[in-house]
Amino acid sequence: MTELEGGGFKLGTGSSSEISFFLDVDEDNFSSIYVKRQLKRSDTVQDCILFNENENWYGGPEQMDQRYPVQKFEFTDYAYITKELHSAAIMERYWFSTSTFFILIDYETPLFIDQNAEKICFTAKKQLPYDTHADKFTFNYRIGGGKSVKEMHVNVINRYLGKPSGLPDLRLIKYPIWNTWVNYGRQINESLVADYAQNIIDNEFGHSLLDIDDFWEECYGSLEVNKTNFGNLKQLTTKLKNDGFIVGMWT
Repeated sequence: MTELEGGGFKLGTGSSSEISFFLDVDEDNFSSIYVKRQLKRSDTVQDCILFNENENWYGGPEQMDQRYPVQKFEFTDYAYITKELHSAAIMERYWFSTSTFFILIDYETPLFIDQNAEKICFTAKKQLPYDTHADKFTFNYRIGGGKSVKEMHVNVINRYLGKPSGLPDLRLIKYPIWNTWVNYGRQINESLVADYAQNIIDNEFGHSLLDIDDFWEECYGSLEVNKTNFGNLKQLTTKLKNDGFIVGMWT
């Protein structure tokens, strides 16, 4: 064991076997330890948490068939990135238990999870779909707990996760949201969207957001404007904003 500056210590001497611990927070109602590893591209490291029958765990990826606690899900070598599969659009690297324990894994870690009713394992390895070219990578995370689940969760948010600092545009709550898909489906163009907005105004309908849906872009995910159907998208969106609309574009 080697003592480190800042009150930490290091175990091991080799790359994949070397691990450092730093006391991050030590207070009456909350404590946290920062665990750090520096790994080579060829390394694969896995840490696991065994589930206790007297506790429940929450967190993990968004799923089409969402169930809680997480013990109800099974994953095998599951790359922890947003993906179309199961509509996994939210992938916060944060899990916590009713026994007031949490783990928060750094975003830079190329993370895979294996999970069943008995345990969850976190694996760090340089494999696709992550970047595989860098010679080194890190496997860093925080573990800790608090006096209660609420106090622990609030501390994690305030210290690490962060939260919005402002308010949403209240028009989105107060007035209707309009979407081109409802009337037209995919077959839209610049003049059609302009006519749609003018009809809303002429009929004195309340409005906040006008969402331009499918096929304003060349193909899904390209973020390249379809110049055939939207030859002057900037001019269109400027007029919509001048007419009092918030303009959204579906991706």
